[in-house]
Amino acid sequence: MWTLKRALRYISRKKGKTIILFILLFVTGTFVLSALIVEKGVNAAQRELRESLGGSFSVSVKYSDDNPYYHEEIMEDSAGFSDVLLYSTKLISADFINKILKIPGVKSCEARTEALCQLEGMKLKAGTIPIEEEFENQQKMVAVYSSKDCSEFADRSLNLVAGRHIVPGDRHVILLSKTITELNHLEPGDKLQIVDTDNQKVEVELIGIFDVDTIEKTGASVTTYDRIENRVYSDLATLTEIENNSYPAGYDQVFVTASDPDQLEEIVGTVRQMDGYDEQAYEIDMHDEKYQASAGALGKAETMIKVFLALSIVVSAVILTLVLVMWNRERIHETGIYLGCGIRKSRILFQYLLEVLLIASIAFAGACIPGKIAADNIGGYIVAEKKTQEDTESLIDTLENSGDENLLADTAESPGMEMKVGEKEIVILYMIGMFIVVFSVVVSSSCIFRLKPREILSKMS
Repeated sequence: MWTLKRALRYISRKKGKTIILFILLFVTGTFVLSALIVEKGVNAAQRELRESLGGSFSVSVKYSDDNPYYHEEIMEDSAGFSDVLLYSTKLISADFINKILKIPGVKSCEARTEALCQLEGMKLKAGTIPIEEEFENQQKMVAVYSSKDCSEFADRSLNLVAGRHIVPGDRHVILLSKTITELNHLEPGDKLQIVDTDNQKVEVELIGIFDVDTIEKTGASVTTYDRIENRVYSDLATLTEIENNSYPAGYDQVFVTASDPDQLEEIVGTVRQMDGYDEQAYEIDMHDEKYQASAGALGKAETMIKVFLALSIVVSAVILTLVLVMWNRERIHETGIYLGCGIRKSRILFQYLLEVLLIASIAFAGACIPGKIAADNIGGYIVAEKKTQEDTESLIDTLENSGDENLLADTAESPGMEMKVGEKEIVILYMIGMFIVVFSVVVSSSCIFRLKPREILSKMS
């Protein structure tokens, strides 16, 4: 109690030193708190970025001589025209996909393989490129593992407007576009016939209708079977039955999406170690360029903030220590009197510490408002720099993709940074502040308390 009274008496008596110490601790609190708030905002933006962009990789069948299961066959039709058929007898199975989905961190799997098919009596939307008569009534069939996980539906280029999606286990089901169903007066539940390679008919059920939200470029060159409006989505069993393949059914490619791009390499490593993965037959490609590009600016900002926080702590501790060292040299007489009265060094040190802590507690509380303002300005600068970088990259992507048949709108927004002063930041501020104060007081007081009482009394005289 007496120690607290002496500390309060000293603070009230030395108003000039109290004001200087308050300003020094106030500035320290502002710097530290602004760094903590911006770091919190950057971390939140990174989490949001990881959740919005995710990360993905693809497992694909190798169509090259490196694959021992790869084959090339020359096919000749009745008119004498020949073509080369490329295929692999080892494809990606549904069981392998199920194993991937069980890996922690995997969000979804998009598996697909494509072929041409013919729906009996189907009217199609004509393409802009003349094609051979035998292909006029052909449509591209995309066999999927789960249609809702297809990239076209995931990025809303296609939207299911009626019926349901294709799910694992479905057989003899298809999805058609709204354009084709209106042209042919179809609705979910209707039965249709697909003609297979031996001119045999396979009955399928229309279970869903999708609407096309892709803007096709004016004057784009596209065949009838390549038009997205004419596309047929089906299950793997149906496509396999139509093609009459002698080798096991499977998918050419699987796109795996991870919830957190930071876990992508770990997930890929797990896939490579799984039973069923064949290094000779398959290859894996990472697709995290968007995340890496967008996360670059935030990563640099996080590093800068950590450096700024560390410098703020070190510089503040050094300046405060030097100031207290100079002031404590003037308190040798006061210290000698305390020792002469029988007060222990530890209690005197505690008084000096209490004096600074009382001022610091008020200074740090007052630093909340300017700390928030400073954090808003720093955060705004970081967001502006990141936006400039993303606009440049978006322009480059647009120029590179200017020759595509279809131009898909990419409206993914970059996460902003919301700067808030939370209880956690205030607690950390006080913890850092207390560390700086304790360190500075102990170091600055050591020049006095390392002396023996006789040496202190001799300096008093």
